Amino acid sequence: MHLRTMLLSSMAVVMAGAIGAAPMASAGSRPVTNLSANLLGVSADSPSDAWAVGTQPNFSSLVLHWNGAAWQQVPIPVAGHSELSGVNALSASDAWAVGAGPGSPAANTLVLRWNGSTLTRVPSPSPHPGQGSSLASISAPTPGDALAVGAGAGSGPTGFTPLALRWNGIRWSTVPVPSPSNQTGLASVSADSPSDAWAVGSFFLGQREQGFIVHWNGSTWTRVPSPNPGTKLTNLTAVSAVSRTDAWAVGSYLTGTQQDSLILRWNGSKWAQVPSPSPGNNTELTGVSALSSRDAWAVGNSAGTVVLRWNGSKWARVAAPSPGRFVSGLNAVSADSPSDAWAVGCECTGGPEHTVILHWDGTRWLRS
Repeated sequence: MHLRTMLLSSMAVVMAGAIGAAPMASAGSRPVTNLSANLLGVSADSPSDAWAVGTQPNFSSLVLHWNGAAWQQVPIPVAGHSELSGVNALSASDAWAVGAGPGSPAANTLVLRWNGSTLTRVPSPSPHPGQGSSLASISAPTPGDALAVGAGAGSGPTGFTPLALRWNGIRWSTVPVPSPSNQTGLASVSADSPSDAWAVGSFFLGQREQGFIVHWNGSTWTRVPSPNPGTKLTNLTAVSAVSRTDAWAVGSYLTGTQQDSLILRWNGSKWAQVPSPSPGNNTELTGVSALSSRDAWAVGNSAGTVVLRWNGSKWARVAAPSPGRFVSGLNAVSADSPSDAWAVGCECTGGPEHTVILHWDGTRWLRS
């Protein structure tokens, strides 16, 4: 589904409840986290500190924390319906999570912050009260500077507009984003410094969906041209900024009935398409994490989990578990070193949703 499991689903009506979680054991006594939920975001800043967020079948949020030995569920300070889709870990005592929270009749933006012991809600603007506002992604290059993006209600019953918030160390405020149509949303943001960040998503012109990329220079968002190879749709779902001259964006494009994976790279002056493996005729990439110009990961789904790795010259598929009786897909990936990375998603086609958490140990991907 486009725009990170349709970030606008959060805007419509966000619902509530509690999780039934049961740890299970896999071969070799590796712990397997198998919960009734769909994980939408992951962020790791060290081998002993990682976060994963998502939504449960009863539409309440799920927050998981990795302490180096096990994943543990963390209580959230939100009563009622909510959904978390983006997370960013800065250190063991500082992390952010964003999504959509309780609102009447529609959802409001939801921002949570971890201080080393508890998650607390941080006030955040909801520019469209009563109509719906949702955050899909967050990136914080420093503790005193962060960007969050998503979508808000627009004109007409099907309209939506790009939404961007900025944290200045004291409060969150909205920042204008240029919008090419009345159906435009942002799905992902990545900042490598307070004055260099990228956000991606898509917009509709008539029946055609096109990729949407904007750049942050520290004070304003500016639209930047990008390739749109699909004759029917081009959709960008995730972005990862390495430096001012290096960034990656991923998604999918559709020509005829063939949906292929899409990878774009920024070289400091323009975005260009990079050859990408498409293991099936219905391939979508939904997450990307770049460590350097020679090392990056991308994940998604194609009748099962898809994991790709960049080695400095080309992208190649890497074997990864695709657990469950039904189709498994990955929504997000985060690498903090060449030997430590996490990818999350769900087994969520054809049956009850169950979390999928995969870990890269430097040699292979294993289910956690």
